[in-house]
Amino acid sequence: MNYIETTQRFLNYFVGKSLVVDGIQGIQTNLAIQSAIQRLKLKFRALNWEWKDANFIAIRTDLDIDNTFDDWFVLVDRNRLIAVPASTVSGFGGIWKYWNRWFYGKQGVASIAHNQQINYLLVENTDKSLIAKFGQWWVNWSGMKLFLYQDQPIDLYMGAVFTNGIWQIDINNLVKGTEGSGHNVHSWQNVIGQLVNSLSEGCQVTTADYWEFIVMPFLKAIAVNKRVIYSLIKM
Repeated sequence: MNYIETTQRFLNYFVGKSLVVDGIQGIQTNLAIQSAIQRLKLKFRALNWEWKDANFIAIRTDLDIDNTFDDWFVLVDRNRLIAVPASTVSGFGGIWKYWNRWFYGKQGVASIAHNQQINYLLVENTDKSLIAKFGQWWVNWSGMKLFLYQDQPIDLYMGAVFTNGIWQIDINNLVKGTEGSGHNVHSWQNVIGQLVNSLSEGCQVTTADYWEFIVMPFLKAIAVNKRVIYSLIKM
């Protein structure tokens, strides 16, 4: 696992660079990082969001529900940036399971609407007060790992549409201000494959190795009163 390589792949996508993906953070990679940070700052400004010294950002690259980690988790700490593959939509497991479920008066699996910020509660398996509040099964469910729990109102897209042979999020089917719908940010123990499958049923996820060794330490460091702001955008 080389997070510099994944960051270089992200930079080639996000700022249109042609960096050699070699896992070496040289001058060109550092320049591309600064370009990416500036682009993110402009996006935050356009959305009237506050840019902080440290930000946990997810970038939805498209609306396709294609069962792959083709989105990004981006961790920005002042002038440093690390990116790892993520998924911000359901995997096929979620679609098969929930395609006909009714949820808040709408039918189908839910995806968190993009271009919104969510104030998540950070839950750790070592925090006895939170275990008592949520139950041990929450901790077991997360694979004994930290996760971000959605206990604040969020907006959801419900269902999918089949467009040009591809299943896509139905952005015209919006449910606003749902509370406690369980659309968390997490990973599961030992999930390190290339397919999302049942890892996400509308949650925001990455693989267990990236989660444990890159994302989790960052979330612990930036949490304020056990809360983390998650910014999901689509450029």
